[in-house]
Amino acid sequence: MYEVNFQASKDAVNSRINLIGLIYQSPGWILAVALFLRLVVSFSLIGGQFSPERDNFSFGWETGRIARSVAQGEGFSSPLHAPTGPTAWTTPVYVYLVAAVFKLFRVYTLGSAVVMLTLNSIFSALTCLTVFFIADKSFGRVIAIRAGWVWALFPYAINFAACRVWGDCLNALLFSLLFLVALHLENMTSLKAWLGFGLLAGLAALACQPLLLVALLLTALVCRRLRQRGKPWAWSAGLVALMILLVVSPWFVRNYRTFDSFIPFRSTFWLVMRASNTGDLSDIVPDWSHPATSKAEMEEYRRLGELNYMASKRRQTLEFISAYPDAFVSLTVRRFFCVWTGFWSLQLFFADPKLALHVILTTTITIFMLAGLFKAWRSDRAAVMPYLLTIISFPLVYYITHPHAEYRHPIDTIIVALAVYGADGFFARVRRPRLETAQKELFER
Repeated sequence: MYEVNFQASKDAVNSRINLIGLIYQSPGWILAVALFLRLVVSFSLIGGQFSPERDNFSFGWETGRIARSVAQGEGFSSPLHAPTGPTAWTTPVYVYLVAAVFKLFRVYTLGSAVVMLTLNSIFSALTCLTVFFIADKSFGRVIAIRAGWVWALFPYAINFAACRVWGDCLNALLFSLLFLVALHLENMTSLKAWLGFGLLAGLAALACQPLLLVALLLTALVCRRLRQRGKPWAWSAGLVALMILLVVSPWFVRNYRTFDSFIPFRSTFWLVMRASNTGDLSDIVPDWSHPATSKAEMEEYRRLGELNYMASKRRQTLEFISAYPDAFVSLTVRRFFCVWTGFWSLQLFFADPKLALHVILTTTITIFMLAGLFKAWRSDRAAVMPYLLTIISFPLVYYITHPHAEYRHPIDTIIVALAVYGADGFFARVRRPRLETAQKELFER
């Protein structure tokens, strides 16, 4: 009787262990947990989207303003606090998504906030799958499972999905899809696959412009490998370039017809450069330097119009660099370290505990990422090259502009995969001496 009960209990425990193991290893469960967490946080913090005292500007900021104009039939216009006419402030992908939601659920309503944050949460949760398959392709199934769970619990992924009506989560999903396809592109013979890659690259570039350089470098890398193997590559590269051009050119044409000036993606580069290079180190972007937070700058923007305002910012930026080249170099170095450590100044570090946690977490992830890169480089240099090219090229523009965490978020997907791979090697070395000690003690007994 007791043997039967003991065996039944043992079988029940084993069944639970097997079930937990199946859940842990299942990408579907990783996705489900990630989505649940993001939705819970989103709905608990949803009130933060509204700021009646600023006409709800915090609901999407410039993206929300332009989306409101589109939804109200005023066209792609007015990115700030007043009607200012047509704009090329940002690219259209995420704006039109927000505008569609505004059209269906009305502008700046609770329903629109619920839908947008739910979409962000879905984008971020789906990225668990791309992170999983990227890591599986490069580092094996064990690392893939861990990387998927890390992304599901990744504080930045949850925060950007739950607290911001912005394109961060969509950008991360698009980049990770692009990178995943690039890892397989070398072995794809169908021209349709290359056309699809070009289409995805064009869409990603319209959503997040630094991804264009990444897409071109990844394409060049794959074509170089095909050439080394004696396989045709010119037609494939041409198709990718053609599809990218077909996707982005309607936006270029719209900008030229609207402003009678060639604006490739956005008009705001020189504003961002000026706001980031003022010599004021009190913050990464001082409030007084940007029209979204400064009445004086907003009035100048309205008075001059968008293109003339951006031209004035260009002059101011070049004058600053010309007058203070050492300061510009110093700021660029500071931004480089800020991208990879989160640290800007001791004043900000001690002023806000959240910023201190941000620095600690970002620095830790970077250390493990570097360990993963080193380990992968020693194991297979060819396999690590797409990661290395992306990590080198993507942040370049942010070293001279804004090093905020949300701008790095698209490549956080591969950073997480590398960090998990690096951490696995680190903890394996830590565990090995302990295991050897335990085995030695057991042998001596």
